[in-house]
Amino acid sequence: MKKRADYRITNILSYPHWHLRIHLDQAYLGRSVLWRRKRGNAVSPTVLSVEERDESILIAALWEKAVTSLWQPTRFNHAWLCNVTHEHGGHGHWHLIPRYSEARRWRGKFFTDANPLGNYAPYKSSVVEREFLVLLRNDLREAMEELGA
Repeated sequence: MKKRADYRITNILSYPHWHLRIHLDQAYLGRSVLWRRKRGNAVSPTVLSVEERDESILIAALWEKAVTSLWQPTRFNHAWLCNVTHEHGGHGHWHLIPRYSEARRWRGKFFTDANPLGNYAPYKSSVVEREFLVLLRNDLREAMEELGA
């Protein structure tokens, strides 16, 4: 059975059109999800309003700067897949994935990008414990707030 996110734990910051959340699976250190607040069948980013689109770009840019300040990734992947919309009612969201050419160590854990020059998927799952997720969320939130989020 797939583990469901506890949004009280995973929510980094909320905005008028989006929630920025830390992903339960940290196969990529700092991996996050930008979750559209509006319910509905968002099977493509082309259905976003101009306001939703613009806000998502601003949030993703702040997130990238925050992740860079914390862990210095090599690059970023952004994905809007719509492969399992039936599982969450067609709720649109962006996957925000930092990529690393070299392993990272943070708070005693090692994170290695198994395919740093290729697609992020498939990957070996790395679901971290709740306490670690909270620390990760808090550090990302603090870094984003320092940037004016």
